Amino acid sequence: MINFGSSNIIVGYIKELLYSFNLPMIEVYKNQRLHLGSKYIKENKVYNTKLDNNNVVLDEESSIPYSFNKYLPNITSNFNNKSLSYDFNTHKYLGKYLRFLRDYKNLDLMSLYNYFANMYLNNLHIEFTTNDGNKIKFNTDDSNYKYYLLPICFDNLYTIAIDCSLPYEMCCIFYSKTYYSLDNPGIESLTYQKVNSSLFTKPFIYDKLCDLTSRLDSSAFNEYSKLKDILCLVIKIPISCNSSVVVLEGDHCAANDYKLTDMGKMINTYSITNYEKASDADLLKVPLNWKSQLLSYNTNISYPFADKLIGYLTDNTITNMTTISEDIKRIQKKLVELQERAIKHNATSIAINDTNIDIPYGIWKNKLRNILYDYHRKANEYTYDKSQDILGYCDKDIEKDLEFFRKSGKDIEI
Repeated sequence: MINFGSSNIIVGYIKELLYSFNLPMIEVYKNQRLHLGSKYIKENKVYNTKLDNNNVVLDEESSIPYSFNKYLPNITSNFNNKSLSYDFNTHKYLGKYLRFLRDYKNLDLMSLYNYFANMYLNNLHIEFTTNDGNKIKFNTDDSNYKYYLLPICFDNLYTIAIDCSLPYEMCCIFYSKTYYSLDNPGIESLTYQKVNSSLFTKPFIYDKLCDLTSRLDSSAFNEYSKLKDILCLVIKIPISCNSSVVVLEGDHCAANDYKLTDMGKMINTYSITNYEKASDADLLKVPLNWKSQLLSYNTNISYPFADKLIGYLTDNTITNMTTISEDIKRIQKKLVELQERAIKHNATSIAINDTNIDIPYGIWKNKLRNILYDYHRKANEYTYDKSQDILGYCDKDIEKDLEFFRKSGKDIEI
């Protein structure tokens, strides 16, 4: 796994990718609460905001065209970092890039990204009172504790894995080289949480930021919105704790082998995704969870991302962003071959139940992701492999599964 401080060809590739990509520094519109004065990307346009009956809305009459990865003055940015190693700034910028892919291209790779950024605070001295009246101090002069600083985002919940038998605390602050204090209400008191102890093997949910902006009054929301890019989580932990630290966006506590969802209540023996009845857009809302590499190992080293992310960043995984239609065709043909063989065996296969499996070759449909995920899950029952971070896109493990079914002569029956 790539480590903080690593300097190799993969790190160089990531830096070059971030340097060459024109990354918007504004939010993608996702029906969130809007900040007056901010710009938002919606589909292929950049919109200003305006007041309409005391509500902040997109100004449909004031927009400019937007194209993916195209330069726009004062809108897009390119990563510029002279360091050769994988450092804090590289990691923070990579997180912005991945969140943009999720929000704009619906390619969600955030389960592969650890928000832990290997940054330690040494100049923080704050005191605040919690909602229940307790006085809290975060003082980096106290040598009994160390203070981790993690860039984080509003309105998300996070899965945290730390092995610590002693109490530790956390809260959010606004920080960029120095601490920014805001009152009424202070972000610290709203987001404070104390953990008496925790096991790395039993992650917990940090939800203090979930839907927070929707609960703020207009004044606080405006102030918080101006500083959202420097929002950080501070973890105050005993100096004796040397555990790996993993902070993942979303709820991954139940993602052991796979997690059933409302859309995927056991429709049949094997399929948990119910892609036969769901629309292509609805399938994007179904989380396909597999055992996480980041949550699997407590080696006392905190890694920035899972190995599988490299395959996505280097275009070695077939996804909805794949531009080479021949790669998509190759996977579709393999699925059709398995479907045709199942028909000869009088078996009802997953592929057969998907009426859109024979969509025009070279065109990605989200149903492919669900089908490939189910093929992997069934293959795992035969092979007992130790694959991790299966998201349904066609990586080397999925390719291996399709080859297994082709050679073994087995069908997936439902």
